[in-house]
Amino acid sequence: MGGIDVTGANSASDVRALVAGADRLFGDLVVAALRRGGVTAWNGHEYDISFGEPHVVVAEDRVAPCGPSGQPPHVLLVHHDDRPTRRRARLMAARACVPSAATSDELVETVVRVANGEDLLTTTRCEDDRLLTSREIDVLHLMAAGHDNAAIARHLDISPHTARTHVQRILTKFDVRNRFSAVSAARGRGFLRSHT
Repeated sequence: MGGIDVTGANSASDVRALVAGADRLFGDLVVAALRRGGVTAWNGHEYDISFGEPHVVVAEDRVAPCGPSGQPPHVLLVHHDDRPTRRRARLMAARACVPSAATSDELVETVVRVANGEDLLTTTRCEDDRLLTSREIDVLHLMAAGHDNAAIARHLDISPHTARTHVQRILTKFDVRNRFSAVSAARGRGFLRSHT
């Protein structure tokens, strides 16, 4: 699938999406939301190959069927956007998860980004500094300098328990299991460039 130019006010109108799911009413609601956002969308129940090959297949995670030509679903509609769900979505070759609480605008934005070739499951949830508090950024820099929780607590004049809590939140936000991975992810996304 080639990338689609999604720049400009009407970029969603360049995207074709097939909505696949067991529940026709649910599919119709998703199609309506996408169409309101400018995306050309069809419910899997009404899809005809003459409509053209879809750029994106939107599927319920409980169903997750393959689209036309064996194309896997690219965007999964999920109840909870958490680590196990994202892991399962990656195994199903999805490129993004959209939680049921998302707005229509968020759904459309995700579909357009995936149609443009983005893989939103390979990035962490920390896409900008606003998702890390200023204190977490301080802790992240001390982690990058090799400090343990006790040293972080001393440097920032906080308790070791509070330091440990900040470290755990950073690991969670970057969706990693250890400090080394968190620092690597932070460097790769530019969090540490201006300070280290």
